[in-house]
This record gives sequence, C-alpha cells and structure tokens, in this order.
Amino acid sequence: MKYKLLGILIILQILVFSQTDKTFILYGKIIDESSKAISYVNISSHNSGTVSNQSGEFFLPLENLQTSVRFSHIKYQSKTLIPKLLKNLKRHNDTLISLITLQEKTNSIKPVIVASKSTPIEVASNQLLDYDFYKGELVYLIKKYNGVYIKHLKTNKEYKLPFETALSLQKDLFGELHVLNKDSAYQVYLGKTLKTYRPLTRTSFKDSVLKYLISTPKSLIYRPKIPTPNPYCGQRAILFKLDKNTKKRTILLDIFDQESFKVLYQDSMSIIKKYYDIAPELMNQIENGSWNGTLDDLKDFHNFSFIASRMWYKKIMYKPLYFKIIKLDDKYCIFDYVNDLIYHYDYNDTLIKTIHFPFSKTKHIQRTLLFDEIKQKSYIVMRRNGCFTLKHIDLESGEIKSSRYINKFYPKNIKVNDGFVYFIVERSGGGHDKLYKLPL
Repeated sequence: MKYKLLGILIILQILVFSQTDKTFILYGKIIDESSKAISYVNISSHNSGTVSNQSGEFFLPLENLQTSVRFSHIKYQSKTLIPKLLKNLKRHNDTLISLITLQEKTNSIKPVIVASKSTPIEVASNQLLDYDFYKGELVYLIKKYNGVYIKHLKTNKEYKLPFETALSLQKDLFGELHVLNKDSAYQVYLGKTLKTYRPLTRTSFKDSVLKYLISTPKSLIYRPKIPTPNPYCGQRAILFKLDKNTKKRTILLDIFDQESFKVLYQDSMSIIKKYYDIAPELMNQIENGSWNGTLDDLKDFHNFSFIASRMWYKKIMYKPLYFKIIKLDDKYCIFDYVNDLIYHYDYNDTLIKTIHFPFSKTKHIQRTLLFDEIKQKSYIVMRRNGCFTLKHIDLESGEIKSSRYINKFYPKNIKVNDGFVYFIVERSGGGHDKLYKLPL
C-alpha cells in the first residue's frame, strides 16, 4: 500500500511540473524582512526579464517550472530561485503566485576608488585640437604653423589635411573618422596615405550621418529629425529600426518622461472637463467639427493661458531628456536617463530585459555616458566642484562596481578605451592643452 501511494505521488508530480510545452506566468510580490514592498528589483530568467513596480509586484513569463529566476537590487542581496522548489508557491492554471523576500545588504563593500598619478601624453609644442580612437588606436588632431595634421600615436605618422582649418574629430556608427570644421565635415581614411571624401555641410552631416546610432546584422537603429512646431518635441526621443532587407521602418522605443506626462495628461483632462462644464454646446461643436471659432475665443473660459501652463510643465516638471545606446558583442543596450532604465535588446531587436538604475535621482550625475568598446564596460560621469569621477555600471545587475577619480581639475573631452580614461586639460597663461590618460 505504501509503495502504491508513493507511485501515485510521483505520477502527480510529473503531471504537475513536467508540462514543458506550456508557458507559465510567474506573478509575485517582492518584500524586505519588514514586509515592505521593494520596487525596481531586476528580475530575469533564461530568455525574459522585467522590473518590479512601485508596489513590488511583477509578471514574468517562464518556459517551464525548472527555469531559474534571478532577483537583484542595488540595496539588497541578490537571490536566484527555481519556481518548482518554492515552498510558498501557489498555482492557478498556468499562473504561479509567490511572495519573494530579499535581505538588505549589510557591511557591503563600497566601490573602490582608484587613485594614481596621471600619465601625460606629450603633444610637443603643437596645438592640440581634438583626439579620438580610430580602429582602436589613438589619433589626435594638431595644428602646426603650416597646416592641420592628424597624428597616429602608435606609428607616429602624421597626415596633413588638405584644408587649413579644423575643429574636431567625429566617428560614425561604423567607426569611420570625420574631420569637422566650421562649415563642413570630411570623411578621412588613414592608410599608407590620407584619403578624403566629398565633404558634407555640418547640417547634412548631422541629419544624414549622425542620426544613425548603431548597426545590427538585421537593422539600423536611428533617431530621425522630425520637423514640428511643437515646443515640447525636445522632451521626447523616438528611436526607429530600419530593416536592411525590406527597408521597412518601425518604432523601436519611445523615450519620454512618463511620470511627468501622467501629471500633464491629468491636468489636460481637468481643463477639458472645465470647458465642458462652462460651455457644453461649444465643446460639442468642437468635437463634431462644426465650430468655426479661433483659439483666442477659448481664452475667456480659463483664467490662465493654456500655453503658459504647458511651458511651466516643460521648464519645471520635466526631467532633462538624455539617452545613450551602446553596442555589445551579442546585444545592445539603451540607457534611458529620464525614466531610470536600461533596456537590453538582442540582435533580432527583441527586448530581453529591463534593468533599473536611478539616473535622475543620482546627485552630480552628468548627461554623459562613456563606453569602452574593447573592454565592453560602461561608465557614468559624476561632477562636483570641477572634479570628475567615473563609475562603472554592471549592465546585468545595475550595480556600481568601481569608481575612478580624475585627479585633474576641469578635464574636458573625456573618453575611455582599452581600460584607460583619456581627457584634455586646458593650460592657462598661454600654454598648450595636454592630453592625459589614467588606468581604470
């Protein structure tokens, strides 16, 4: 009898937990040890991911009950669980319900701040205009008495440009180098000899070249220039993907201040409701298209200008819009500063997971994100009283792994490459600018 009961239990277990052809939904709430809800917890499994909301709740699709699920947060200890083994797991059809508890980090190790002396890269007596990395190697733009040159540091070779003035260097999404002056942009090729291509105007260069952000095997990701009289278009960035085969474009991501937009929407609805209360016939005419008045006629129904209220929201409530897209070996990430999110996309342009990082709530953070293409590491930039610090973000967890203090005041044109941070320091009193590098 005992063996029959054991056999029945085994069969029931197989029937319940071995449905690999179904998709399960894990619904849960994440709390701390005092039963307080934890928001912005990064939850990821084999091929899906999400973030807990303000109430600590989340939904996560799972292929089967043996898929491991990882929970991570910058203030709490990470935890990896297998739904099949959860003791408090409840099940309703294909929906799994569970309560997850995370422990707060104690005696956590603070990010290490690396401090060492700067190693200057000498540029002799020539005037340093700009620098960049061409095919992973350092090149810089210098001005001599007889013209403008691009110098390759590794080979020590100098290429004289066929024009007299230049301001800066700029790379496109394919890593090609462009020299910019006041009016034009020239693409250059550094080989045995210098080759320059037909120049573009600065406006054409920005609209036709710089609008493309990255190239994946299947598509081009770009931000188009959308001409519009709307004064609030600067608070929104729409990223498109262009299929390389079909030439079809679709929206990949729409970035705007979602929190402030909700407040603005509620205010707009209240104004519209007020108009309906004051003049219902007029509003019905506007709705069915039979009204022939002007916007000035509507100002009498409200005690302040509708445009003035929108300008107040734009200047006071809306957080500054900034985003950055970086390309990794097997995916690409979009940093959304205004909504404090990092989106992970694979090369099929499918959203893999979303990581939370408090960009807008971090003091002294700059709207600049640096990416080391060789080391595949990203850094946020902090500034306080003329001093700059770089902080390395772990893209998988959203945690700060290390910090690097730049021991020079007011550095400019900061870039990272192959484990080093490079920056220019201006020299006062008639001296020339210097280019420095520090290990990260």
